[in-house]
Amino acid sequence: KLESFAKGQGLRFFAPTSSVACCASMLRLLDGIIESEGLSGRHDAHACEMMCSFAAVWGYGGGLAVDRVLNGRRVFHEWWVESIGTFGGEKIRDVGTVFDFYYDLELGTMRSWA
Repeated sequence: KLESFAKGQGLRFFAPTSSVACCASMLRLLDGIIESEGLSGRHDAHACEMMCSFAAVWGYGGGLAVDRVLNGRRVFHEWWVESIGTFGGEKIRDVGTVFDFYYDLELGTMRSWA
C-alpha cells in the first residue's frame, strides 16, 4: 500500500524502498527507543502508543524526499492527519508536521524538536 500511496501522490523516497523495508525501519526504531530508555513494562498504554506513532511516522515517512517541487513529508503529514487523526492518541497540533514532534517519556507528552 505504501508504494501505491507514494506513486499516487507523486512522492519519491531518497533511496528505493518497499513497504517491508519501511516496516523493518519502524520496528528497529521502536526497538531502539525501548532499549535506549530501558523500558520494561513500566509505561502505560499512552506511552506505548506515542512511541509506536513516532516509530511509524519516521519508519514509513522519514525516507520521503523533500524538494522544491514536492514536500513528501508534508504530504505524508496530511495523509496521517486525515487517516489516523492523532499522534499517539493526542490531537495533532496545527503548527508544523508529525515530523516536528517527539514523545518526551519523562513529561508524558509530545514536544517540539525546536
